[in-house]
Amino acid sequence: MSHFASNRSSPLFSSGQIVALDHCHGILYGEIIQTVPQRQMCWVRGIALSLKTKHFMISFERDAENNIDSNNLENCNDSTTVLVDLYRNVDLLFPVDLFRVAVDTEIMPILSKIDPYPYSGFHDITSSRQYLNWFLKEIWQTNQDKFQV
Repeated sequence: MSHFASNRSSPLFSSGQIVALDHCHGILYGEIIQTVPQRQMCWVRGIALSLKTKHFMISFERDAENNIDSNNLENCNDSTTVLVDLYRNVDLLFPVDLFRVAVDTEIMPILSKIDPYPYSGFHDITSSRQYLNWFLKEIWQTNQDKFQV
């Protein structure tokens, strides 16, 4: 189904539309693949994850499962942003009401910074998956009620 429609006040998304999921000090950008109106969910393919470095690194370090080198943490300030290219990562099935439409002026600079040659072999999939997993865990912990079946 290419359009989302329901009785609830959920957003209307189309296949191919770029959406954003804002959470604390990060934004997950993705492309709508399909919506599942019966479950109020959408299938999203990740494009990029934008994180405010200082806040992200402090939180990420607290997670003992991750081994991130934080030698440069003291050099980070609130305006520093890290961009994680999510090409070739997993697709997500998430509640539709967590997303908003991404504005062209916010996504165009991001698209210009990610690798234009996705098959070049230079993608660090392991590290990008760690960042994405951490971010998704944070979203899930904050929004558990929206993930109830």
